[in-house]
Amino acid sequence: MTQEERIQAFELLGKSLDDQPANEFQSLAENVRQENPWFTEANVRMAVNGVRKLLQSDGLRKWVANYDLAMEPKVIAVVMAGNIPMVGFHDLLCVLICGHSILIKCSSKDTELMKFITTRLVEIELFPGPVIAEDQLGHEWFPDNLSPAPSLGSCRSR
Repeated sequence: MTQEERIQAFELLGKSLDDQPANEFQSLAENVRQENPWFTEANVRMAVNGVRKLLQSDGLRKWVANYDLAMEPKVIAVVMAGNIPMVGFHDLLCVLICGHSILIKCSSKDTELMKFITTRLVEIELFPGPVIAEDQLGHEWFPDNLSPAPSLGSCRSR
């Protein structure tokens, strides 16, 4: 997949967030709130709107123009924080926009939104699909070809 195709995939993701029916958003927000009572509907809406704005084409193109993204694709594992709704999205974006594959370990308090986003990316059919590791972080889920694994949040993240 070319850099332009990756940018277009994220633009489509942003547009799909614009076009999300109100009842679908309500259901998502309720599922998120059940998972983490601190994530109110207003918090979820703010997070989704922030991602939507981040994915506007001019901003994405200006951002990636500053970097040489021609590199050998790798599998990058990301252990995501869960203190803010969708806080791990930027990590997901950075890994995928560079052409790498991603293995995600979600925080136990922010799985619903990341599953929602990754499902949308797969539905766009421009990404084969990020992998979300469901199990507790452990050496057994690290594949042999794993590249660096950024970990955000505290050592107490679950």
